[in-house]
Amino acid sequence: MSLHLKPNPDKKVDGKPVSVPDPITGEPLQEDGKVVPKSTYWLRRLQCGDAVHVVTAKTDVNEDIENNKMSLEEAIAHCYEQGTDEFLTKSGQPDCHVLSSLTGTKVTAADRDAATPKQEG
Repeated sequence: MSLHLKPNPDKKVDGKPVSVPDPITGEPLQEDGKVVPKSTYWLRRLQCGDAVHVVTAKTDVNEDIENNKMSLEEAIAHCYEQGTDEFLTKSGQPDCHVLSSLTGTKVTAADRDAATPKQEG
């Protein structure tokens, strides 16, 4: 899944437009935007307001935002797939802050634990 994002034109840093670097290329997002992979990095840029969705005439912004959120189960699976400290706590559980970013809702440890598949054996 992907997102079409651009730097937030209303956000300024030291009076200058915010620069949002692509973590893969190191190049900043252009003003007209770019299609990027849906990842924790880009979801965090959305959450903190550095980036915004590119909205075209045929895209409703609320629909676009809703379509780009993961279910809690998808977010948990994504964290395990990534398997790094950015996604998992020291105890190896998906980080609740990351899960909240991916789902667009506040995720507590109890929510995470209830939705995490149980290991057999």
